[in-house]
Amino acid sequence: MVIKYLCAAVCAASLMLSVAPVRSQSGGDAIVKSGVKSGARTGEDPVVARVNEAEIHRSDVVAAQQALPAQYSSIPLSAIYPALVKQMIATMLSVQAARATGLDKEAVVMKRIASFEARILEDAYFERILTKRVTEVALRSRYKKSSENAGGDEEVRARHILVKTKAEADLIVKAIANGADFEDLARKKSTGPSGAKGGDLGYFTRAAMVKPFSEAAFALKPGGVTQDPVQTRFGWHVIKLEDRRKSAAPSFEESREKLHGEMSKEVVEEVVSGLRKNAKIEQFNLDGSPVTPAGIRPVQGGARPVP
Repeated sequence: MVIKYLCAAVCAASLMLSVAPVRSQSGGDAIVKSGVKSGARTGEDPVVARVNEAEIHRSDVVAAQQALPAQYSSIPLSAIYPALVKQMIATMLSVQAARATGLDKEAVVMKRIASFEARILEDAYFERILTKRVTEVALRSRYKKSSENAGGDEEVRARHILVKTKAEADLIVKAIANGADFEDLARKKSTGPSGAKGGDLGYFTRAAMVKPFSEAAFALKPGGVTQDPVQTRFGWHVIKLEDRRKSAAPSFEESREKLHGEMSKEVVEEVVSGLRKNAKIEQFNLDGSPVTPAGIRPVQGGARPVP
């Protein structure tokens, strides 16, 4: 499984190398990458392999590692380094062979390369914007505003006694009304796993239980007991409400990923909206025909509103 993801990551990294100018020692078929000198070591980015004079640097291997899924990208580079470099060499050989046959000049291939390049540019463009705007300060400010008036979900703590038939449940309701202890009855009568704890289910939200049970439990006041047994697919329940509370709001760290996603989406939409306003955009139907304004149907001699 690791090898599968290694190959995927290496292919992505190698495509990056093949689309961008390739570092080499002597030019020839390859092009020296702008701002990078050739040699066994290049500052803190040494050469780790040469393939027909085209160089693969440590930074390329790191990029391939970072492209792995989280559960694999956390593996130390030293542990997967040999496999990564081996696969990168194999991919580079394939890329060079493809270039030698002129595949990179074919229209279909050039179109795919352009599409890949467009995605890289889009990602880089928004990454730069988001880095400046979705900052730690901005995230904490948003968290503060959103958490001021927003508590957690409402929770209740309840007990229940579960039996198979409504007749049994009715007898239990009557016994409680006559002074029987709910917890004692739960230990003796309940068929549910919570019976041993006096029917105690702890705190739960509405969504945590099946709908009929939740509706009945949340309709009670603390200390109240359902006067009519509640039926679910598990059987018949007699429910007692012990307490009601608001759960604690999630912490900033727990909210960070959600906040980051929300802010990033808003920023991207805002930027794209601004770009659209300042651009001349022409849009056509799938068959290439002009898109008509909403509610207008082209007719001979002009257009008229759709009735």
